[in-house]
Amino acid sequence: MINKQTGKTFKYLVPSDRLKKYTGGERVELRGRMGKTGPAPSPESTDDGDKLNKAQVTVKQKADKQECNGFEPAVRILRQRRRGNKIEYQVLFQAGGVWWCDRVSDVLLSHYRMTQAQKRARKRLRKG
Repeated sequence: MINKQTGKTFKYLVPSDRLKKYTGGERVELRGRMGKTGPAPSPESTDDGDKLNKAQVTVKQKADKQECNGFEPAVRILRQRRRGNKIEYQVLFQAGGVWWCDRVSDVLLSHYRMTQAQKRARKRLRKG
C-alpha cells in the first residue's frame, strides 16, 4: 500500500489473508477468558498515604472517563527508555501485566510527565 498524500509505502503491513475474523460469539468467549477487572482504586487514596493534589485527581478522572481509543486500559506508566530512535514506556495495565509499549494515551503520558516533574521538584527542595 502507498500513502496517497506522501507517496511513501507503508511498512510492516499484515496481508489480509493472514488476519483472523472474529464473530460475535467468539468475541464473547474471548472476553470471558480474559476475565473481568476489579473496580479502580479511588484517586484520593494511595499506598503511601499521601493525598494527590487536585491536578492529579482531574487527570485521573479524565483517564477514567476517556474511551480506550484503541488502547488497552492502563493504570500508569512505570518507566521510560529509548531504543534506537523510539521511546518506549513500561506500562502497568489494569489486568496486572507490565509491558513495554511504544504508544500510550495522551492522558497517561501527561500524568507520567506531571509526576516526574513533581519528583524533580521535591529532589531540588531536598538538595536545598
